[in-house]
Amino acid sequence: PLLQTQGVLNIFVILLLVDVVAGPILTFLVFNREKKSLKFDLAVIVILQLSALAYGLDTVYQGRPVYLVYNVDKISVVSAADLVYVEGETAPQSDYLDFPAWGPELIGTIRPKTREQKNDLLFSAISGGRDLDRRVEYYVPIESVADEIKHWLRPLDELMERSDSDVAILEPRLAKLHMAAENVGYLPVAGSKRDCVALIDRATAEVLALVLLTPLGWEL
Repeated sequence: PLLQTQGVLNIFVILLLVDVVAGPILTFLVFNREKKSLKFDLAVIVILQLSALAYGLDTVYQGRPVYLVYNVDKISVVSAADLVYVEGETAPQSDYLDFPAWGPELIGTIRPKTREQKNDLLFSAISGGRDLDRRVEYYVPIESVADEIKHWLRPLDELMERSDSDVAILEPRLAKLHMAAENVGYLPVAGSKRDCVALIDRATAEVLALVLLTPLGWEL
C-alpha cells in the first residue's frame, strides 16, 4: 500500500517499460550487420538504458517511505525526500535523520512547547514549508503517544457501514488478523499521491495493517 500512497509504483512500472520494452525495440530498429556504426548505435542504446535505470532507481530510492508519523488524528507517510534539508535550511540534530534501512518506522510526535516554537511551526506550515510531520525535532517513540492514539481512533464500523465494497475488503483482513471489528479502530493515513487507512488494535495502539481504502470524509 505504501508504494501506491507515494506513487513510487508508477515510477517503477515506467522504469521497467523503458528498460525492458524500449531497449529491445531500439535495438531491433538499428540492428543491421552491414552497418559500420552498429557498435556505436548499440553502445548508445546501452548507455541510455543504464542512465534511465540509474535515474529511476534513484527516484524510487529517494521516494521510499521511511517513517509513518502519527500526528494528532492521522498518520502521515514521510519519504526520504521529504526530510532532505536544502541550502538555507538548518538541519536539526536528530537520530531520526538516520533513516531506517528496512521499511518505514512508526513514530509519534510531540507538540511545540514554547510560543517561539509554536509560531515557527505555524508560519512554516502556512507558507508551504515543513509541518509537524516533517520536523524530526518533534519525533518521539510511538510508545510514548499510545494513549493519545487510542483517544483519536475512529470506529471501524463507520467504514463497514459506508459500502459493501469496504466490507468485502475489511472482513477478510480482520479474519486474517484474528480480530473482531469492535476491537479494531482506524486512523487515516495521508500519502503524497493517495490516502489509505491504518487498522489499529484498540487495546495496545499497535498498527495491525494498512488497507487501501479512502478514509471517511476524505473522499474527493
